This record gives sequence, C-alpha cells and structure tokens, in this order.
Amino acid sequence: MNKNVIARFKVKSNEIENFKSLAETLISNTRKEEGCSIYKLFQEITDDKNEFLFYEIYNDDAALEVHKKSDYLSGFIKEISEYLMEDPTIEVHSL
Repeated sequence: MNKNVIARFKVKSNEIENFKSLAETLISNTRKEEGCSIYKLFQEITDDKNEFLFYEIYNDDAALEVHKKSDYLSGFIKEISEYLMEDPTIEVHSL
C-alpha cells in the first residue's frame, strides 16, 4: 500500500534561499530511492512566500522507512532547523 507524506515548513524570510538550496540536494537524493514514486517541493506564491510543502509518495512502508533513515534527510533536518519559524508539520497517509 502506498504511503503519502505531506510535510509543511514555514521558513524565515531571510533564509528562503538557503532552505531552497538544501532542499534541492534532498530532492535529488530522494528521487533516486527505488521506492520513491513522487517527491516534489511547492512554495507558497502569495504573501511572504515563506511556506513550503513537500509532497511525497512511496511504494510502501519499507520505502518510507528507507527515506526516513537516510543520512541526507537527517542532515537536511539538522541544517534547516535554524531557518524555520516553527516546527514542521508532517502527515503520513496510506493510499
């Protein structure tokens, strides 16, 4: 059963470019994962443009676990922590 992840991030306005740069590396690495079907980043287009949403689909629980345990995801989370206005919101759904 597919796993759908929606992860929302609110980034400090002066850190948007840094966040996007780190996200590009994360996206590139994640899209190479065998069990990842979709991995996209969206940016809010109104107001301050500081809200981002990752939309992810994995083939199954095992594929999601591979992603969650990856060094590049843990590195991304650690590096962006100072760029965030608040803790991210992450939802996981079965499709």
